[in-house]
Amino acid sequence: MALDIKSKNNLASFGFMGAPTPNEKKTKKNKKNINPDGTIKNTKRYRVYSLYIKRYFSPEKFDHISYHESSCYLLRNLENVELSKEIADEMLNNIITTKISN
Repeated sequence: MALDIKSKNNLASFGFMGAPTPNEKKTKKNKKNINPDGTIKNTKRYRVYSLYIKRYFSPEKFDHISYHESSCYLLRNLENVELSKEIADEMLNNIITTKISN
């Protein structure tokens, strides 16, 4: 799917947040990995998806930015010179903040 999107938009970048499993959400079992903002560090899905991404998306075409602390991952398209890491960080923080306030 991502490659289909890139074929239509040469500057497209991609990201994901590895949603926690039910056990990873439980404070009693996983308190050390639950952040004050409600995100969860290093979820199982994040770890699995990260392996897939690293295998199939070349670092020659994408900058791989890993946000281990919130289980997020960004594939920044290197052709998109307007999307810096700083802008990506700000966008991610806005998404998390919006998620918390809803």
